[in-house]
Order: sequence, then C-alpha cells, then structure tokens
Amino acid sequence: MSTTHTVKQGEHLAGIANQFGFRSFKAIWEHPQNAELKKLRKNPNILFPGDVVFIPDLEPKDVFVPTDKKHKFVLTVPTLMLQVAVHDVDDKPLKGALYVLSVRSKNRDGAADAEGMTSDPLEPDEQTANLWLPEPDLRLRLMIGHLNPLVENPSTEEQIAGWQVRLYNLSYFAGFTATNVKQLKWAVEEFQRDQGWDPDKGKKPTGLMDAETRDKLEKVYGCFAGGCIRYTACPDRNSNQGRSEYERPAIETQYLSPAADRRGLLGHPRHPFRLRFFVH
Repeated sequence: MSTTHTVKQGEHLAGIANQFGFRSFKAIWEHPQNAELKKLRKNPNILFPGDVVFIPDLEPKDVFVPTDKKHKFVLTVPTLMLQVAVHDVDDKPLKGALYVLSVRSKNRDGAADAEGMTSDPLEPDEQTANLWLPEPDLRLRLMIGHLNPLVENPSTEEQIAGWQVRLYNLSYFAGFTATNVKQLKWAVEEFQRDQGWDPDKGKKPTGLMDAETRDKLEKVYGCFAGGCIRYTACPDRNSNQGRSEYERPAIETQYLSPAADRRGLLGHPRHPFRLRFFVH
C-alpha cells in the first residue's frame, strides 16, 4: 500500500528506497506524485529534513516459465560505492595515499589511485563510517546523508549550514555555528575572489550569498567526474548538515585527529587538505 515518508536528518533517497523494499530509488523519484518535490530539490539525495516523499506500491514482476525444467534467475541490485578523493590545499591528488575505512566495525584498507581516489562498497542503510589516513594521521568521521540543499540568501540554521559545509569542504573556514555570520561572509568573499570577483575588473567581492554565488559554489563544489558531489573535511561541530547527488548519499565529516583541532583552525581560513567524498 502506498504511503508518504517525512525525511529526517541523515536520510538519503537511496536509503529510504531500501527501507521500503525498493532496489533503486528511481521508482520513487520518477513517480508523478513526487513531481513537485523533484522540481523543488532537483536532486533526489539533497533533501531538507521535513520534505515529504511519496512512496508508491511495490510492483511485483511475474515471469512465466515451463515447470518441467530448471531455470536460473538473475537479479540486478545496484551497488553504492563510497569514493574519497584525497587532495592537498592546492588541489593536487595525494597519489598512493594509504587509508583505512571502518564501517560497522569492519576495516577496509587500501591505497588511493593516481587521482588520489579510494573506492569501497557501501550498503544503503549505512549511516556512519570512519576514515583514517596514517600519513598525515588524519582521522575523519563520515556522517552519510547529511548535506543540506544550497539556497540563496539563507536564513535558517539548516540553510546556513549548507553554505558553511560546502565552503569549509573547499578549505574556506566558514565558522563553526550558524551564528558566526561574520566568518561565513569572509569565507564567501574569499571564495568569490578565487572565482574571479575582482574590483579592478568592476566586480567587487560582496560576501553575499546570492543566486550568482550559489550557482558558482554549486558548480565548483558539485558535479564533476561523472556527476559526483565532492567533499572535503568539515569542522567538528554538531550542526553540520548535508546531502548528495542522485544515487549518491552525501557525507558530513568531523575531524577526529590533532591535525584538525579547532585551535589550529581559528584565525586560519584554510585547512591543509581537501578530502572529497563521492557516493554513487
């Protein structure tokens, strides 16, 4: 029987679909009764807490075969993959960086490829993971499905957090809480300067979170390498939010290592590494 589901913080559509017995989120996202939500959010895994998703009935598939023979049925189940691209602050990949990813007390270790990319399978209902890079001893807690949509002129804590997390993930220190508006504005101004806002060219950085800056931040932060959302390390605070792209549940990160201690971040707008996270 069809129903509705109210999105909670930390949920992504791939996980919601799995919860209701769907192998893929597409049967839900493409349903006509979710047309308004699809138009509003654009991306099925970048949803605000409180969004309402229509859940249609599961449609069984009947297959008719002779009963006097043996038959083999193959079921295709989409696999989510968590990829972590480890870059330095100059956006150069850390080739061959060793890492350990811990999910549900199981460790998976490996080395980043030539693009600084790791790759590991992820179950739809997994909500947290821990990532450790022995060199340079960087420990991160990954909160899967926590990045909020990016909206212009944000006013609520959830909306502001969408800007703060993305900016910090791109190595701009945007404050630890939604009330740190001055630091957030400084981060936006620095981002604008890096993206070509130049007073000498008649375009002064404003620090405003307007539509133009939002679109630029979405482009720089978002879709590349096959449409994946990219992530770096977020400050260690409780109000980080986030979500991701199509089949890719988003990730919030929290520093767990001395290298990311808040004291080292205060007064310093950039942290030394960019860790971009992809889930697809």
